[in-house]
Amino acid sequence: MMAQISWSDYFGAIAAITGLYYFVIILGFYRRDIYDLWERNKIPKNNSGPRHQIESTTSPIEDNNNRSEDELLFSLVHDLLEDTKLIFQNSTLINSSKEDLLKALQQKLNNYSKIKGTAFQAAVNNHIAGECKSNCGIHLNNDELMELWN
Repeated sequence: MMAQISWSDYFGAIAAITGLYYFVIILGFYRRDIYDLWERNKIPKNNSGPRHQIESTTSPIEDNNNRSEDELLFSLVHDLLEDTKLIFQNSTLINSSKEDLLKALQQKLNNYSKIKGTAFQAAVNNHIAGECKSNCGIHLNNDELMELWN
């Protein structure tokens, strides 16, 4: 029976099985990301603001029946971390002072007031402190980090 299978058939079958395997793995690990991308594309194109501003105008129950509030907060935290990444890059490029950096961060955190007082706030504070230290050489203490949220 093995003599009847050509090498091209063998490699074709292996490629199909491998492709199916990776499709299942990617779908299993990234189904939430794919779902979020799908939902993000359903938002009307005339809304030019960030995604978190659109979600904050309506209740999570109305928009996403299957998503819990923690998942919404997690997506907000992800958006915030992406925004702070830009702040740190700009601050590094122009060698801004500690006060300028804190002011920029405080203005950005005011747009994400839903995160304040949640468990995610500590994670964001740790990220900000680490990025300040590694990118800008600025050490922030806990009081300065808490002041950013006011």
